[in-house]
Amino acid sequence: MKKMSRTVYIFRWVTIVCFVISTLAVSAKSSGGDDKEEKVKGKHRRMLEEAQFFYSIEDHFMSQRIYFDLVELYPENIEFNFRLGYSFLHLRNQEGMAVPYLEKAAQDDYTPAFYFLAEAYHMDEQFDKALEALETYRAKDDHTLSHARIDMAEQRTRTAMAMMARPLDVNIQRLGSNVNTEYQDYAPNIDPEGKFLYFTSRRPGSTGNYTDQEGNYFEDIYVSRNVVGSWTPSEPVAGPVNSDGHDANVNFSASGNSILLYRTARNLYSGDLYISSRGKNGWDEPQKMSLAINTDEYHEPSAAFSPDETEIYVVSDRPGGFGGKDIYIIRKLPNGQWSEPENLGKEINSAFDEDAPFLSLDGHTLFFSSMGHDAIGGYDVFRSKCKIDGEWTSPDHMGYPINTVHDDIYFSVTADGKRGFLSSSRDATMDIYEIDMLFEQEDLVVVMGMVMDEYSGLPVNARISFMDYKTGEKFASVITNTLTGRYVAAIMPDRKYRMIIDAMGFKDYSDKVEVKVNEKGEFKAELKDIELEKY
Repeated sequence: MKKMSRTVYIFRWVTIVCFVISTLAVSAKSSGGDDKEEKVKGKHRRMLEEAQFFYSIEDHFMSQRIYFDLVELYPENIEFNFRLGYSFLHLRNQEGMAVPYLEKAAQDDYTPAFYFLAEAYHMDEQFDKALEALETYRAKDDHTLSHARIDMAEQRTRTAMAMMARPLDVNIQRLGSNVNTEYQDYAPNIDPEGKFLYFTSRRPGSTGNYTDQEGNYFEDIYVSRNVVGSWTPSEPVAGPVNSDGHDANVNFSASGNSILLYRTARNLYSGDLYISSRGKNGWDEPQKMSLAINTDEYHEPSAAFSPDETEIYVVSDRPGGFGGKDIYIIRKLPNGQWSEPENLGKEINSAFDEDAPFLSLDGHTLFFSSMGHDAIGGYDVFRSKCKIDGEWTSPDHMGYPINTVHDDIYFSVTADGKRGFLSSSRDATMDIYEIDMLFEQEDLVVVMGMVMDEYSGLPVNARISFMDYKTGEKFASVITNTLTGRYVAAIMPDRKYRMIIDAMGFKDYSDKVEVKVNEKGEFKAELKDIELEKY
């Protein structure tokens, strides 16, 4: 969700200023130390009122700007230092700026400063200092946060220390200037074959070329191609996908037929999920999704297709969940409409925020980001396996260095599960990273090909299902690309499957598929082009 423009903020300030009770002679009283009072001069009173207002509505960008000026004028004021540090702490990539101001407030024994100083130290990977600040806060008689919350913060820091001492065997690198810029680039979505990378960028040259009150360009969706192992210069997605407002990449379907995007309303405050389908002339005008997915009063920022596009996993902060934002599943009904959302349950959804779901191509692994589940940063990436009964296992933390003390979110992976992509704020700004997944994980065999009319050679819209040869249970299901007839699926090696293809107007097709592993543990992708016979 996007913030309102500064003009709207000032309007709101004027209309509700009577409800903002400001202390013009600010008294920053330190717990356990000498009380300090530093009177604000008359000419600075309006500045203070604005700072207090923006702080009260958690507009950290504006409150940081004004409190910075106030600290310059009143450097010994404890409350100004604390609020400036608090604001920096809640601005992405400026968390490190919080430390000296929170340290100043803590030096004057201002109790709230110790807890948030611990958070700032954690974000700066000064873990020993973070633990020390937490213990100081815990020992204060006037601390207001619960011991459970202090325990949680301590556990987060200790978990980060342990994970960073045992990094996973992965190669992770920031993608180069053909994808990333000095501006924010995030929400990557890789296609199953690893050839196309769709993502969101806030770089100059956006469709409307507008900026928000923080000076950030509006979001547009970009795409880059992988050619002989290198990414081409990224370009805005052609057609009507990008508008004058904010358009953010949400999910690119495995078939390549559809793209989900988040688009803001004209007020640039609220927004909804849209879907665009690809036809012969490119992407169609995005259509707002149904009320089963979007709500009028709540926020749905992200979603993901299942591989066969019969399900959508949608994130929402609607009532009835387990925390802030939860992940729900919505299924396509026989009449083509979408079912009511069903919460994925407490195994997946924590008391905190979940976001950015992504399904592996076999449909058996759900990747998502969460601020709960023993996350060590803001958002961390987790994965959960779908059990035989359809329930999801308790999520596994993806470990360090995939996850850091910063935000790591929007993870997606290729069909074979060997190459992952995510956006992370670990280095100066939000950027896109590629991960070679070297650590031990389940092997997946990629099966790909074309489904065509045997007489005309034209592509066929079809559903391909892989059924376990012994049990008859469905293992995976995908659909073909409507323009090319191409499909990509992922199955387990050393198993037998029956490949079943259903296409309207064509005779049923089935075949046996088995990929054997050699003595070295190696196997190859299966290439299967299929010709269907009409009735």
